[in-house]
Amino acid sequence: MSPSKSMSLIETEQQLRDLIPWPGKPIKKLDGLEKQSLNYIAHAPFFVTTVQRPDHLIEVRAYGGQPGFVQVFEDNTFVIPVAPGGAAEEDHFAGCLFLIPGVNETLRVNGRVRFASATTPAETAHSFAAEEVFMHCAKALIRSKLWKNEDLSGQPHPQGEQPALPGAPFKGVQVNEASRAFIEKSPFLFLGTNLPGSVADISPRGDPPGFVKVLDERTLLIPERRGNNLADNLTNIVANPWAGLLFLVPGVEAELWVSGEAHVTTEPALLELLTEQNKTPLVGIVLSVREVELRPSPALQASGFWLPETKIDRKSFPTLGEIFRDQLTSKGLPKEVTAEAIDADLEKDSVKNLY
Repeated sequence: MSPSKSMSLIETEQQLRDLIPWPGKPIKKLDGLEKQSLNYIAHAPFFVTTVQRPDHLIEVRAYGGQPGFVQVFEDNTFVIPVAPGGAAEEDHFAGCLFLIPGVNETLRVNGRVRFASATTPAETAHSFAAEEVFMHCAKALIRSKLWKNEDLSGQPHPQGEQPALPGAPFKGVQVNEASRAFIEKSPFLFLGTNLPGSVADISPRGDPPGFVKVLDERTLLIPERRGNNLADNLTNIVANPWAGLLFLVPGVEAELWVSGEAHVTTEPALLELLTEQNKTPLVGIVLSVREVELRPSPALQASGFWLPETKIDRKSFPTLGEIFRDQLTSKGLPKEVTAEAIDADLEKDSVKNLY
């Protein structure tokens, strides 16, 4: 099943904004790393990157280690390893998304790949220059329930042992039985897109397992739930119809990467398949699969991502209200707006507008 005009495809940004109005200037976007962003990165044992390859496919790769394994330098850069397949071009746009187990908010950092310094060979690592920083709200992780610290059977995540890959490692041009099973068990993914000559974006998506529908071995359907209405990934897809997905399954130290040509759809019959809690999304993303890879995840293993002891004590880490209070003071946030008030508003929104 490949996308067609009958799927009510959105082909212009104006069509998209008729459905999802532009929310105004995004004051939460910063142009560099500051105290709260640096603190988040220092606590993060896991991050993902996205970059568009010369063949148009969007690579989404994960990296992991002990908290603090990502070192940020004074010039607003940090080092990321070269993804399998070779080095990126200098000045190539890329996006990063950091996660801290137990924290529902994620940190997105967009920027450009630079060649590594003399102490770090360019063949093994790149310097990444941060140009845009943005905290994501908690909705995707709330919907996914990713931090329950148990696998899909209800058993605690294994400690110190690597779960078996669900099916043999696989790389192909369509979804096979093992990768279909992985998608159907996954409550969480990363979505990567690119706006050529401008920016690369990556953001989280989460829902109950099976929220991404396998329409056939060459076509996936992804819901677009309610958020902040910036719709960065959607506007990227309208301008540059390619996307990459990286799926996770709780308790499994493996990942599934899927990439292909993407389109934004308003087809009622397709959107009905994405209904959750009696709420049908305004749009969905149809992905025509070009490449699939089911692989063990050294990043999940190195970070201890699924281990209960890796989950941070939430009371020891700033709330999103505290983070915004710090970040937005210099951008004109009124002094009388407290972190507690911001957190209260975010909590109301996460209940009222979760779907």
